[in-house]
Amino acid sequence: MINIREILRSERQKFYFLRKNFRGEGIVVNFFHTNYPKNALLMYEVGGFKKKEISEAHQNKWQEREIARIFSEHGYNVDVIDYNNSLIHLKNNYDLVLDLIPGRNPVFRKNMNPGCKTIAYLTGSNATFQNEAERKRLAALKERRGVQLEPRRQSPLLTKEIESYSACFMIGNEYNWKTYSEFELNQPYFIRNTGHEQEYKFDVSQKKRNAFLYFGSGGQVHKGLDLLLEIFSKEGFPAELYVCGAFKREKDFEKCYWHELYECDNIHPVGFIEISSKTFSEITAKCVYSILPSCSEGMAGTVLSTMSAGLINVCSRECGFDSDEVIILEDCQIETIRKYILELSEKDMEWVKKESKREYDIVNTKYTRKDFRESFERALGSILKED
Repeated sequence: MINIREILRSERQKFYFLRKNFRGEGIVVNFFHTNYPKNALLMYEVGGFKKKEISEAHQNKWQEREIARIFSEHGYNVDVIDYNNSLIHLKNNYDLVLDLIPGRNPVFRKNMNPGCKTIAYLTGSNATFQNEAERKRLAALKERRGVQLEPRRQSPLLTKEIESYSACFMIGNEYNWKTYSEFELNQPYFIRNTGHEQEYKFDVSQKKRNAFLYFGSGGQVHKGLDLLLEIFSKEGFPAELYVCGAFKREKDFEKCYWHELYECDNIHPVGFIEISSKTFSEITAKCVYSILPSCSEGMAGTVLSTMSAGLINVCSRECGFDSDEVIILEDCQIETIRKYILELSEKDMEWVKKESKREYDIVNTKYTRKDFRESFERALGSILKED
């Protein structure tokens, strides 16, 4: 069956990159203005290298700059292109390439020097796993409510081409890595994701021990917001949910859950917010828990963001954390999630404060910018020593 929507999206993307490349905006050449004998290509996002200020909207904005800095410190002139810009014309040859979506854009293959190292940079679970997980969630929703919503997180499948890369660097844990078992790959180098540096605050007078935060981006069914809305919207449900996500951009979802979002006193439809905003600080001051029953992630950055704010995190194992770091849901069935919410809402404030500080300490000892840099340095050093 021909997917007209996908064809139109593809054509729009081609036009976007053609125009961008024509204007000379499709590539950043030698970002640090160095004069080394070796070149590195970072296939990530060009936009973050066009501005002086580094956005705090997402961890990857700082991380991509840090990767470039590490490459430069190892003696490489660093060029940057968008990972999905297949129409760019590369003028340099490369000794090192990092590819955010390995194998889907082989634009660099004719520009590799002999001995060029290629890094498959994996920030989520395998597309095969992810796509099927979202399809199952959408099918389950249709069975419950009789509505077929549009998929939002479907990704093109990886091919055997990934097996040709020198190494895999992965933001995730062993659970996420196992989703790549269809390929013959060496054990990856695990890279630490980053939280946000925030002062620890826990004001008992503001905290509501039955207040939960849903903090997500796109793909509300993928991330389990539908399940949470169906739980919290039940009459007399003894807990509150603050909904901070991009649900307003998904009109079919918003229409399907209009009652739950806008007509339930214990559900607060905030919408998309920045981590650095006053609204985020006000909400995290009230909430005790953050909950994310997602069906597929890497090492979810939103979990680390709410851990940094001192919230206790409840999430699916697919979110990429271990049970000694966060509260892992046994599964994402509605009854299971409801059970966890009710049990946690009854916890006394002493336990809450202790657990809150424990998670805050974890993010500030394992998932700092220093940890990201050190884990990436170790991984890069290992593959460069192989020569």
